[in-house]
Amino acid sequence: MPGGEDVITGRRLLMAYLALTHYLPQLLVQLDQLSAAAGLTLHTPFADWRRGQ
Repeated sequence: MPGGEDVITGRRLLMAYLALTHYLPQLLVQLDQLSAAAGLTLHTPFADWRRGQ
């Protein structure tokens, strides 16, 4: 199947995009809320905004 690798690569890129644009922001909000509820100060690591594009 010669075109199968292109489909798999496309799906991997799509999943990476969705993880960066939907899952990661939601996770950071939840982490912030949990740390505030526990009275902790949480610093998120620096992320390059270009990686999300």
